[in-house]
Amino acid sequence: MDILKKINEDLVTSMKSKEDGSELRTSTLRMMKSSIKNAEIAKRGKGELTEEDIMDVLSTLVKQSKESVEQHSKENRNDLAEKDNKEIKIIPHYLPEQPYSEQVDETIKSKCQ
Repeated sequence: MDILKKINEDLVTSMKSKEDGSELRTSTLRMMKSSIKNAEIAKRGKGELTEEDIMDVLSTLVKQSKESVEQHSKENRNDLAEKDNKEIKIIPHYLPEQPYSEQVDETIKSKCQ
């Protein structure tokens, strides 16, 4: 579980850090770790979580945060929307880079030829 290991290492570093924004980073990493732990509990008896399962959990967190931003913006809660936007910027660092649509198109064309 390389992703979980990286999250744990970054959490320790963030907790030791005195920089501005480290509190938000720490809380976001804790939220990520908690969500992964909940997924492990839900899957208990069916094997361990794979890297793919962890990526699914993190992708779900990004989607939930985006939905929260929309909801908070509608309710004029800009402080909460801003917090969720910052979380959205932190979580993808632990996901593999997503290919651009152009890269996908090129790959499909090359495979079809």
